[in-house]
Amino acid sequence: MKFARVCCIAVILSSIALLTACSDSIVDPIDEEQVLGTPGEETPITEHPIEPVIPELFLQLPTELTLSPDEQLDIAMDGATYYASNPQLLQEQEHGVYQIAAEALTGEKAVLTIAVADQRKEITIKIKYSLSETVTMVDGVATVTNPSDLLVLVNKERNLPADYVPEDLMPPDVPFYFSENIEKRWLRPDAAQALEGMFAAASLDDIKLVGASAYRSYNTQVSLFKRYVNQHGEEAASRFSARPGQSEHQTGLTVDVYHAQITNGLEEAFAETPEGIWVAENAHKYGFIIRYPQGKEEITGYKFEPWHLRYVGTTVAQEIFETELTLEEYLHEDETYYTKK
Repeated sequence: MKFARVCCIAVILSSIALLTACSDSIVDPIDEEQVLGTPGEETPITEHPIEPVIPELFLQLPTELTLSPDEQLDIAMDGATYYASNPQLLQEQEHGVYQIAAEALTGEKAVLTIAVADQRKEITIKIKYSLSETVTMVDGVATVTNPSDLLVLVNKERNLPADYVPEDLMPPDVPFYFSENIEKRWLRPDAAQALEGMFAAASLDDIKLVGASAYRSYNTQVSLFKRYVNQHGEEAASRFSARPGQSEHQTGLTVDVYHAQITNGLEEAFAETPEGIWVAENAHKYGFIIRYPQGKEEITGYKFEPWHLRYVGTTVAQEIFETELTLEEYLHEDETYYTKK
């Protein structure tokens, strides 16, 4: 009995020791506050940035646009900001809606900057007047409605009004082969001042130029064309002389220039003289173009005239010089301007 009691006590003591050892290895109970947070507090949520929505119109914007005076441009978009480099030319009517100034000139440019979110685009807007909207039929004759425009296009398909006379004609201070102050010495002020600058620059390069003929009235052209028809026949005459109303000289923006040794009239060989070469290489710097260039008769309707200069302003003259275009091609609008007659 004593042995059994001792054994029982030993078993009990062994069990107690075992329980004690196990209790030391038990993991601490879960702290609910660590997992669920303090009652009343919200569990923080990780936020991901939302990508801005870029309007489809913005993605489709071109880098260049050609617009006419008084034309409207509507590119209004939510969330977009706009900046016009020339607010006088590109006039904001409302947010994202612009109007080209009615007095805008062909060749002028403005840059419109549009920003949406972190993206930005620039549109270069170039001004060209609409040829189709600047001609009307008068007694069956296609007649221009903008005869005073510095870039008015006059050719065999686009006539000046018979009674058009520029109001601001003046004689440029340059030598002509004649001394009288008569109409063929006159030009409009912009062209006159540009011609003075060109002649002065030529003189510095030892190039002596003279004026041969500038403004020519409608009535003068009537007499001149009739005389050429009598001498050469109408078909031949129409290759080098304009019918009344179709002469650029009537605009007051055109002048024939030649070397000082002018004797037998204006000849194509002028192009090969030092004076002709200088004019071809430098006239554009002063706003003039050779209006009837070589190899372009099918477009202009007239044979090569290296002496015939038309004032269009320095911006357009530079572009035409660099691209070797005619004025018809420069103002092209998917229209046919000249049908050979």
